[in-house]
Amino acid sequence: MASIGKAMAEKLNRALGPFVVAVPNQGFSPANRRGKPLYDPESDRAFVEALRQSLKPSARIVEVDAHINDELFAKQAVGFLCELMRKKP
Repeated sequence: MASIGKAMAEKLNRALGPFVVAVPNQGFSPANRRGKPLYDPESDRAFVEALRQSLKPSARIVEVDAHINDELFAKQAVGFLCELMRKKP
């Protein structure tokens, strides 16, 4: 997971404009919820830490205390998108 976090950061760092990385702290997929077969908080944390360490300093990373499929996470992600769309280049 750490190598995936680093690889994702390398791709994100190529962005030409501002961006926000929203990270769901309670899992990344339906099988990555508490009690499911891919639930592994240590691996998830390794991904997030590698991502955080590898992103360029201007990158904004926000951890959301929700699962990726939760309404709260969706609302936060939409909010970040709307915020970025309002900014003038």
